[in-house]
Amino acid sequence: MKSGQYILTEADGITAVRFVLDLKLPGLMKVPDGLVTKTMQAEVARLRELKAVVETRQVR
Repeated sequence: MKSGQYILTEADGITAVRFVLDLKLPGLMKVPDGLVTKTMQAEVARLRELKAVVETRQVR
């Protein structure tokens, strides 16, 4: 099972983004590098969407 979250913090007009991925595997299963790489690439790609949302919600 995996879950991830973006943590946004704002200070002095700048928004910092931290991504946390929680990956839980059953038993002693080892994580294939490809799986982790694909997951991270997909999440990084979503940062573009997040950036657009944050920028459209800024106080003017």
